[in-house]
Amino acid sequence: MNKYIYIITSLLLLFAIQTAPKSVYAQDDPIMIEVRRDEAHPVLRGFSELAFGTVLGTAVAGVPIISGVFINPFKLEGPLIAAALLYPAGVASGVILGGYLTQSYSNYWAPFVGAYAGAIVADITAFFLSDDYPIMSAILVIALPIVTSVIAAEASHAHEKHDAYYPFLLTIPF
Repeated sequence: MNKYIYIITSLLLLFAIQTAPKSVYAQDDPIMIEVRRDEAHPVLRGFSELAFGTVLGTAVAGVPIISGVFINPFKLEGPLIAAALLYPAGVASGVILGGYLTQSYSNYWAPFVGAYAGAIVADITAFFLSDDYPIMSAILVIALPIVTSVIAAEASHAHEKHDAYYPFLLTIPF
């Protein structure tokens, strides 16, 4: 057991040595120079967020439904509940990815709040209107989380990068 601890420790130390900065110096100017990226046009950014949100939301919600059809095609309540809970998360992740690719500086949490708020409103509305308007209810359940997530991302779009909050960076460090 001790030799595994030594092996893991030495591998972590090797990784730390590899990622250490080559040279560090102090000067009057800031050490980090801010790289300014040109922002994409707001229409392109909104379309990208909308497209990626639709694609990732559909993919994430489709996995439990398709697996439920193959496991037990006559009992789909569980997969539909899982899809209803995962769909807004997939939509919000797609909106974040689409915004990141077009230099959006929105807050990370805003698309999630927008998607889940839209999903709750759409599900409650569809519950009461599904008997009279089934097609409209289905469209509402699919479209409203996407629209509210994009609106939330664009409303929280910051014009300066340091105002935005990203818990992790999607960049290559070299």
